[in-house]
Amino acid sequence: MNRLHLLLVDDRPELLRALTRVLRAAFHVTASPGLAPAIRVLAVTSVDVVLSDYEMPDPGEGLWLLATTRALSPTTRRLLMSGREGFEGEVETIAPGLVDLCLRKPFSAAEVIVAAGLR
Repeated sequence: MNRLHLLLVDDRPELLRALTRVLRAAFHVTASPGLAPAIRVLAVTSVDVVLSDYEMPDPGEGLWLLATTRALSPTTRRLLMSGREGFEGEVETIAPGLVDLCLRKPFSAAEVIVAAGLR
């Protein structure tokens, strides 16, 4: 069975490494430490799911990445994560329909699998 290709984007290296280890069981993971490297990946690689941090390091950078993802690949699932309480409402107000699902940290690998449409 082919695994979905997930682009994981977070500017905190320790979180990026930990999430990559956990998610590799279900996905082919490409880890990106920030916005610019993620855009380069999207420009040359087919990605099924993007899971991005909301604040990298500035609020809204994750939304900008997901907007770019939608422009480059409209069928790619767009997931946004944050540890901030209540960010889901803020995201829906700022960019309605842009994000397929918001995940509040901490979350489980199973939540990402469900969000990606694997279950």
